[in-house]
Amino acid sequence: MIAKGTNVSRLLTMATALEEYMDELDMAFPLLERALALQTDRDDDDDLIGSGRTWERMAQLRLRQGDLQEALDRYHCALDVQNEALGEHHPHVGMTLNNIANILAEEENADEALQYYQLAIDIQERTVGADHPETAASLLNMASMLQSQGHLAQAMHKSKRALKIFQKYLKEDHHYIMDTIINMATV
Repeated sequence: MIAKGTNVSRLLTMATALEEYMDELDMAFPLLERALALQTDRDDDDDLIGSGRTWERMAQLRLRQGDLQEALDRYHCALDVQNEALGEHHPHVGMTLNNIANILAEEENADEALQYYQLAIDIQERTVGADHPETAASLLNMASMLQSQGHLAQAMHKSKRALKIFQKYLKEDHHYIMDTIINMATV
């Protein structure tokens, strides 16, 4: 049982320990739910932003458990909170859109995944820059989806863009560079 006066920070620390160090995913989830309840009970911008992060952590936890639909639902909750707290053109919104697109891609919902990837890329290009590694990661994800749909020229174009960005910022043997080269070789 969680003590009534337990603060959000303590709950999140406990959940992290359970997730990362003990691999006790089922035990971590109730702690995140309690943290979320505390965050949403308050009328504070920091708690609103924090609740967006908590929704993301809950989504990641469900993803690790293989529950794609629950993960998707929680990412959508995170997106709603982020749009409200940070605005729809914030880098965190772009990352969440990319995460949603990844799940949609895994569920083989290509058209919707491509729409989310494009939204993520648009936001990332405006906020962190067109040549930022986050933008490149979304480009590479989109390229993989395009390739699976048979849009090989578009896939190659996105992959080349991603590779150029990764090579600018990462070491030659970084797995993003290797993944991009492998992706391009299979197009």
